[in-house]
Amino acid sequence: MNNIGDRYHNLINIKFKNQVLTPRIIVDRSYWENLGTKKTITMVDNLLEIAKEFNPSLELKYNKFYIGLSTNGQPCNFFIVRPKKDFIRFEVRLKKSDETQERLENAGLDLMGYDNRWGYYKIRLKPGDIEKNKEILTEIIKEAYESVNID
Repeated sequence: MNNIGDRYHNLINIKFKNQVLTPRIIVDRSYWENLGTKKTITMVDNLLEIAKEFNPSLELKYNKFYIGLSTNGQPCNFFIVRPKKDFIRFEVRLKKSDETQERLENAGLDLMGYDNRWGYYKIRLKPGDIEKNKEILTEIIKEAYESVNID
């Protein structure tokens, strides 16, 4: 007669026998350079530089589905970025308002809508757009930063 340990061992072997172990994906800058391009990742760096005007300790945090921000090792996602091959999707956390919507549209930014669930305005930025729209981008990054009250 089998003892309990043998039965447990057999159950574990049966349960995991057909599973294939998949290697853990390392998400870092090179991961995102492959999903986007070096040019679009440089655009992310440019947005970080704007954000550092308000908090010099901010760093990029590479996640599987987006690039976020962190400060002192803690997430600080008042904006996130999703690099693509030809553009980046810049998602900035601001309260939805007609005034903000109008400001973004009047600036000529390619507004992709508002994410009600997470509270982000989604903006498509192509190469050259950050330099061309630095003033409005600096304003909204500052507003988003101040709204999360981080120091």
